[in-house]
Amino acid sequence: MKITDINVIGLRPPGGNGGTRTLLEVVTDEGLIGHGCVGYSPTLTSAVLEELQPFYRDASALEVHLSCERMRAHWGDCLTFARVIAVIELALWDIFGHVVELSVGTLLGGHHRQRVTGCAILEFSENGRLEAQIEALKAANCKAFRLHGGDFGRLEPRHDERLVGRAMRAIGEELTLLVADGTGRPTDLKWAKRTADMLDDHGVQAFEVHFPSCDTGSYRQLRDYARLPIAAAIGPRERAEGQALIGAQAVDLLTLDSSRCGGLGAALRLGRCAESFGINPSLRGGHDPFSLAADLHLASAFTDSDLIDLPLASTGLESMVVPHWRLDANGQLEVPQGPGLGVRLDQDALHDGVLNMMH
Repeated sequence: MKITDINVIGLRPPGGNGGTRTLLEVVTDEGLIGHGCVGYSPTLTSAVLEELQPFYRDASALEVHLSCERMRAHWGDCLTFARVIAVIELALWDIFGHVVELSVGTLLGGHHRQRVTGCAILEFSENGRLEAQIEALKAANCKAFRLHGGDFGRLEPRHDERLVGRAMRAIGEELTLLVADGTGRPTDLKWAKRTADMLDDHGVQAFEVHFPSCDTGSYRQLRDYARLPIAAAIGPRERAEGQALIGAQAVDLLTLDSSRCGGLGAALRLGRCAESFGINPSLRGGHDPFSLAADLHLASAFTDSDLIDLPLASTGLESMVVPHWRLDANGQLEVPQGPGLGVRLDQDALHDGVLNMMH
């Protein structure tokens, strides 16, 4: 089975204010189609695919790793290309699953769990908006939250403590709260240590910091010092970065986004390597319904990964994909059971939401 073409479909987001996400259709010579979504405009995505075309055209749709590694060998150093290749890989896993009539989770090694807790990502704020968002999400059964951004880490420490205190009061002690440093502080280890103490005093379950990816020493020092689990705010850019964090035992949680670290296969290998060192994978690749499905399968394949990010914002795809996910009473999502990714497009809804289509 060969790849014959990759179609680029620009999506009309809610409100119709331009397209920020693009749907990819990987078409095979036997009629099977795999889907994925990338966070670039249709024009940029088409330009990337034009460069990749010599490597994917007529490549095997079932030799997922080999076909994608050929593209990465030439263009993997560029993050834009790497993300598009990761989406192509995801679509090929979907095709492979349909051919053998098995779910991606089964192909990755099997399911340790059938449900995974969803984590909502919110931004710190002081105008009451955060509390309103938390209450709405709690009403929708959300049990885990990750807060970042806003003025957190930019003003005096007492301001950070007020922000965290208000968030904890809104969330409640029975729910999970993780805090991420969104300021990109490259060297301020003292601030990170002081903040880790404050977060632990407030009952926060994990602290995600943003040191340079090569600075495993700072991560390790903070992990040795802090009383709460430490993770990198941004996942490794490539497998070597992830392996360096694991080898130095620099974090308690390994942040993984398959679109950054080299695809679904690379995320699986890094996660299993991390588990062998007692480090739990923390999945951050759920940017849309397709990558969310992939993260659910990936989380089910790990021994100790029971928390995944919910998509940051509406992509316009939610109403076009079946099934429509909803958190259950325990704040969990069900791992898809069908072949491939276990999700499919509603063609009528897709037709209404298409901004433009390119070949």
